[in-house]
Amino acid sequence: MRGTVPENLFLTEFSLYSLGIILLRRKMHDTFLRALDDLLVTGGIRLVRLGLDGMQDIVHAARMFNLGFDDAYQYAAAEKYGLIIVSFDADFDHTERGRKAPGEIL
Repeated sequence: MRGTVPENLFLTEFSLYSLGIILLRRKMHDTFLRALDDLLVTGGIRLVRLGLDGMQDIVHAARMFNLGFDDAYQYAAAEKYGLIIVSFDADFDHTERGRKAPGEIL
């Protein structure tokens, strides 16, 4: 896993919107635009999303693993796209997919 190239990294639409909410609330408009470019446009990280059909999967993950909406969204996206969850959040440790800490993939 070490040396992961950007093309093998994915960002959920939920995480992108969360970043936008935080940065725009702090009046960091240009930082948000640079992040979009650095991560997605020139960075090669791919964006994934869950549509309406994914809402049942989110609820299922929330119920099964006692996750909040945000973590359940990440879990459902990882399930749908066959991805590894990379997070500092230990809530994923008690799920079937588990997680990798960021330091484990860099």
